[in-house]
Formats: sequence, structure tokens, C-alpha cells
Amino acid sequence: MRSHGPNREGKGRELRKTGLARALRGHDRVAVDTAPLVYFLGGHAPRDALVDDLLARAAAGELEVVASVVTEAELLVAIARAVCGTEIREISVGATPTARFSAGRPGLTELRPGNYVFYDRSQVALGAARVADCALTVLARVVSRPAPDRAVLDCGSKTLTSDAARGFTPPPGFGAVLVDLEADQVDETLVVERLSEEHAVVRLADPGRRLEPGDLVRLVPNHACVVVNLVDCLRLVDGLTLVDTLRVEARGRIS
Repeated sequence: MRSHGPNREGKGRELRKTGLARALRGHDRVAVDTAPLVYFLGGHAPRDALVDDLLARAAAGELEVVASVVTEAELLVAIARAVCGTEIREISVGATPTARFSAGRPGLTELRPGNYVFYDRSQVALGAARVADCALTVLARVVSRPAPDRAVLDCGSKTLTSDAARGFTPPPGFGAVLVDLEADQVDETLVVERLSEEHAVVRLADPGRRLEPGDLVRLVPNHACVVVNLVDCLRLVDGLTLVDTLRVEARGRIS
């Protein structure tokens, strides 16, 4: 159990007197040990009781995700009721993989699904989205075809990031290449198997696949959040038509 803000030790003792420990008793040990965080803002009473989505990330399938959402919601509501003499106006939960199940849970007042703005390959593998729902893609150019089973793209870890995909069965590689520029289907014969900072090496299961220097390809990144923070602007497109350019105003402003 952790508390944040001035006089942390004193607030921790105060917290233990509220009945919070009684609310946690009997719940799964993983949830008790890693999840409940009560934040003290500027030394004032807690505004939010937050539980991370650790259980959802460790889940093996959708049924376990639903079970973790129910556990999370019930635990937070129990905490809110147990903190005697303190008004908790908001009970806030994440995240994108669990949002479709959390939205209807009684007692929750706020959802924090950040990745839902774009979705990505991990969310597809977690069942939260389809490839067609992924709004953010990376446009890359083939710069080399050094072997029949290998191609090199001009997007490396500084564009795609080195994040592996998450999921019930995590897909291989550092992004998914789509079958063409306007498609929303993944070309399963192409695997982005390794990255340098500026380039991606793609393994071709079909050496006869046409992929020549100068060709453009679109990729769905494994983790959209980091990709956005690596670029100065995003190109808003409708099909192949450029509609607008959006500056990433928050880039590098993490403090």
C-alpha cells in the first residue's frame, strides 16, 4: 500500500485507520499487493482510488479479462465505502483492453482508456479492436531487397519503437505490414523481424512476393502511444488523400 504527497508516513498511518485494510481482506493477493493506490493530492483527502490493469495484462483470455474487471470494480467500490469520513467523489479505472467491460460496472465514475484514440496491434491481439479499427499506421518505403526472402524499410526503432506486441497470443515482429496501402488486412507472409534505429528488416515467407526498392507499405505499429511521441506531426488522410497535418503538441512534454 502506498500513499503519495506531503507527510507520506503520517498519511499512511491515517489511511490504515480508515478501514481500507478491512476492505482489501479476502481479495486476490495479486490485487492486494500490486493494485490499490490511494493518491493524496497536496496532502488533502484522496480524490481517486485507482487500480492498475495488471490483472488484465496477465490474463490468458477474454473471460479472465472480464473477471479481473469485475474484481477491480468491486474492490474499488469496497474501498470507497470503507474509507470512513472521507468523501471519494470519483472511482477511476483503466484501461483500453478492459474499457468495453468496465463501462457498465456500477459504482465506477471514470474510465481512462488512453490507447482507444488510435488502437494498435496489441489491442487487436487483446481482442479490443480489429485491424480495421486501427487509426494510426506508419507509411514506409522499401529501400533495399538484399535477398529474395528479405527487404529493408526506412522505418526503424525511432519510428516503430522496439516494443513487442502484447496479446493473448502475442504476434511476432515489430509491427504488421498491410497487404497494400488501402487495405485493412495484415500480410501474414511479411514479418518485421528486426530493427536498427533507422531501418526495419522484413522477412518474406514468399520469396516471390513483389516488394521492390521505392515501393510504399503501411504498417500497424505494436504500440501506438510511443509512435505518436516520436514524431513532430501526424498526416490525416482519407484513403490516399491527404486531408490535414496535425502537430503533436505534447511531444517531449512529459515531466
